[in-house]
Amino acid sequence: MLLSATGNALGTGYSKGVNISHYLSQLGERKFADKAQFNEKDVAWIAAKGYDHFRLPVDGPNIMKENGSIRKSRLKAIDRTLEWAKTHKLNVILDIHKLPGTAFSGDIDARLFTDPEMQEKSLHLWSVLAERYKSFGRELRFEIINEPVAPDPLLVNAFYEKAIQAIREISPERPIMIGSNRWQKFDTVEHLEPLLRHSNIIVAVHFYEPHLFTHQKARWIGLNHPDLPDIPFPGKVPELKNFVEKDHYSLKREGDMLTHAEVEKDFEILAKWAKRHNATLHLGEFGVYDKVLPRYRENWYKLIFSLCEKYGIDWAVWDYRGSFGVRDRETNEPTLVQECIDPYLK
Repeated sequence: MLLSATGNALGTGYSKGVNISHYLSQLGERKFADKAQFNEKDVAWIAAKGYDHFRLPVDGPNIMKENGSIRKSRLKAIDRTLEWAKTHKLNVILDIHKLPGTAFSGDIDARLFTDPEMQEKSLHLWSVLAERYKSFGRELRFEIINEPVAPDPLLVNAFYEKAIQAIREISPERPIMIGSNRWQKFDTVEHLEPLLRHSNIIVAVHFYEPHLFTHQKARWIGLNHPDLPDIPFPGKVPELKNFVEKDHYSLKREGDMLTHAEVEKDFEILAKWAKRHNATLHLGEFGVYDKVLPRYRENWYKLIFSLCEKYGIDWAVWDYRGSFGVRDRETNEPTLVQECIDPYLK
């Protein structure tokens, strides 16, 4: 068994992956588990490209009734996807992308972390999943919740303690992934240190920095004015005040230089923290919106992949066939993102 870069033996097969978005989570107007959106042919494509795993986001409310009982008919979609992965020799991260009382974008919701009833429903869901998939080995990891956002990281840790206990009572050796408070950013991982005493724990982080670069032109964060000037990477942030709300976070960076060094410093600090605490890392989301100019996207992706290689960090890119995708939604052809990844999949 190989060791991670930080020294923990947690099995292999999670070094290079991709996220399956908008299939069992973040559906919008889409159908749940629509085979036109994702099916075994997609899994075969992922395996043939050379990926070794995929992250499967599932919105908890999609598989739960309002009273907290589980819609077992909908669990069959997860069963089916895991079977496809097994057939094509891919590992899977089962990521519960939302739980009752959580929202990581738009109107932020952190009620889960203080509401006993919501916690009870969420822990019940994890107990059901742990029981249903307890026969799986380390080809399956559980990620308790995506991008928690709470006023106090101790509240998140307290919920993690309960969830780890609920899972481990049924599946004692299950590798479990935990993400730090406030969108799983690198600079909040220190809050997870008390949980590292548990065995088989992976620290799951996300990276979309500089955020005003990776999400420029994105409607959902208010950076989509039709005349918004292009924000380069690397390069100088242009004047933005005429194109965003007056309190928009991007205004704090007008005139700043966005550099490779700024990004590498973040990775270096994270890697040093992980080594100091013997923590295993997984970069579970990163990407650039596909409306950003290709040459800037290419610069950023190539840097991120090189840094993951340099610091020995496993990763799963966001996403498969969405607006950050490795595969074009209309043509099914590989995108610029996939072209940047290809050298690392050989």
